[in-house]
Amino acid sequence: MVWPATRTFDIELYDEVRALVEYAGFTIIDHFLFQGVPLFYVSLPKSSKTAFLWLMNKLKPYGLYPTLRKRGDRYELK
Repeated sequence: MVWPATRTFDIELYDEVRALVEYAGFTIIDHFLFQGVPLFYVSLPKSSKTAFLWLMNKLKPYGLYPTLRKRGDRYELK
């Protein structure tokens, strides 16, 4: 996810984003803030494309645009 430069970090927003990631069907293995960007290591649901598109639509009003990539043996969602 790209954290908008005009927005200051808000822990409640971070909690909302984390809840949306879980609600989308991703299982969060680890999560933290990396250089002001929420970073989640996740395991993928069966329909990862559908889950990702749902999450993308839910994050759009916040000005956040998620990315999902495989890093080694883990999937990184930020």
